[in-house]
Amino acid sequence: MLYVIFLLAPLLGMAGCGGGSSPDVANEPSLPTIDVAIITTHPPSSSNSATATFAFANSSGSEKFEVKLDGGSFVAIENKSFTTPPLADGKHVVSVRPLGATAVSGQGVATYEWTIDSSPPVLSIRFPSSRSLTPLQTVNIYGSVNDADAESVVTVNGKPVLKMETQGEWMATVDLTSGDNTVDVMSVDSVGNESKKILHVRREPLLVRPNGLILDAAQDSLTTLDYYTGALYQFDLQNRRLNVLSDKARGRGSLFHQQMYPVLDKARNRILAMSNFSGTLIAFDLMSGDRTVVSSGEVGEGPTLGVVSGLAVDELSNEILVIGGAVPAIMAVDPLSGNRRVLVDLTDNNGPSIAGVDMLAFDQSNRKLYIASRWSTSSGIVRVDLDTGLRNIVASNETENGRVLEGARAMTLDASKLAIYLASNENPGDNTLVKIDIATGTITRLLIPVESKHAPLTRITGLQHDSAKNRLLATDSNLDSFVAIDLDSGARTLLMDNHVGSGKKLLGPREIIGPVDGKSQFVLFDKVSTGVGESLTNVVMADLAEQTLAESGAGILNLDSQLTPIAYSPKRNLIHFWSSWPNGKGIETFDVAS
Repeated sequence: MLYVIFLLAPLLGMAGCGGGSSPDVANEPSLPTIDVAIITTHPPSSSNSATATFAFANSSGSEKFEVKLDGGSFVAIENKSFTTPPLADGKHVVSVRPLGATAVSGQGVATYEWTIDSSPPVLSIRFPSSRSLTPLQTVNIYGSVNDADAESVVTVNGKPVLKMETQGEWMATVDLTSGDNTVDVMSVDSVGNESKKILHVRREPLLVRPNGLILDAAQDSLTTLDYYTGALYQFDLQNRRLNVLSDKARGRGSLFHQQMYPVLDKARNRILAMSNFSGTLIAFDLMSGDRTVVSSGEVGEGPTLGVVSGLAVDELSNEILVIGGAVPAIMAVDPLSGNRRVLVDLTDNNGPSIAGVDMLAFDQSNRKLYIASRWSTSSGIVRVDLDTGLRNIVASNETENGRVLEGARAMTLDASKLAIYLASNENPGDNTLVKIDIATGTITRLLIPVESKHAPLTRITGLQHDSAKNRLLATDSNLDSFVAIDLDSGARTLLMDNHVGSGKKLLGPREIIGPVDGKSQFVLFDKVSTGVGESLTNVVMADLAEQTLAESGAGILNLDSQLTPIAYSPKRNLIHFWSSWPNGKGIETFDVAS
């Protein structure tokens, strides 16, 4: 510019000396023109696309350009647009300049810098496992997201989650409907990269302590009570599915705890049960789930029920048979009014004087009641004729080494073969199952505590004889399971338990069970903090011979951090343990293989 002024100054002076005539513009020297490139189209500053398209213009309208990508050389292009080849993640620069005689080297160049990020966020879910089972109406989903892009967002079923401050952890609470639930988890970063996870959570009742058992052969189903919650469940034997018949969400009426001895009242399509906690005889309507009091201290007249040891329905006399009272007796209860009367005094001179009764089984066709009872000299099975009141001993512990008939917990009758099956607690911790021949009094042991080669049984609290398949069906209140016992082979098959799947690898051992292979493999139970005041209980298989740790499973949200191994089943490779979770306690089962 100084150069231009230097040239024009003498001309201006000469023009002034000439009397003010106009300068000769046509004779002025022309200035050099710089042709400037303009980038009119470009990708966003951050993009997840491996390629990018640019469009160009310039100040002079030229259509010829040279383009340079990153550290390469300028290359002429044929038109006003340019698309890059696929590029790696990271920062990139495109430079463009017009091509022509007026282009001045190093001038008129336009540049654009952008970043390619095609890596999706690393999304993980710590709890629950991809396929889980829960009785709860809500479940907390815990996970983490790891991404260089700090702006990534996590949603669960389309709703943003609560983001935690450490290591990208997050938590979301999901409402569950009965049956199968699909939970969609997605993480999207600021450039649109996304990761997806799908959880399948099934909400269905989990038994806490099943008590008693009713077999409906026509519907191929079992009905049982939950001793703690007061709920009534039906187990579909064909589909192996547990359904709620009555609980706090289904049916009207009070829920009674410590319910026992369920029996079917066919005439009224209801289940009868006894709550010894409140001394109340209860009816569950099978259609509505409604609960009503049949007889209690406030309903019906007659002797007090007291502590009841068994129920039966006498269809011929249209009465409910109850063993109870301050003095052991068989009482008859009117199913409509709830009135009570003594039918048989179990302490009179018509047979052994009964001091206590544990269980009963009813032979309707002959109106005979078989009771697992105690008398002055021994304990065993006593038959009671309801028409005459006569009692006679069928079998007793005097005929058997040990006390196999003492402490009966479950009992069922095979009337066609004149046999009784009885589960007892012969010794603390034992689980004895025997067959009693009614005609001869012969006692045959069928099962001694837990045999590892079959499905585990630790505490039988319900028995039913399935004559069509010549098997026994049992509930186990420790393992919260239904088990079938083949009477021909003795094999036991697990029909259902509260099974929970696998999850994350574990940290920090706190409990151990084993060896599970009889040699060197142990299972470790670990507690891992979620970072929000809660913890996960996880399982790892430790091989002491190989000195290896293998991920075995992640499990139950455990606020109380209580965990007690109960049993291990080598055949099914399952571990059962007692644990606590937010809304209760129960038995959990871990599949070591998966």
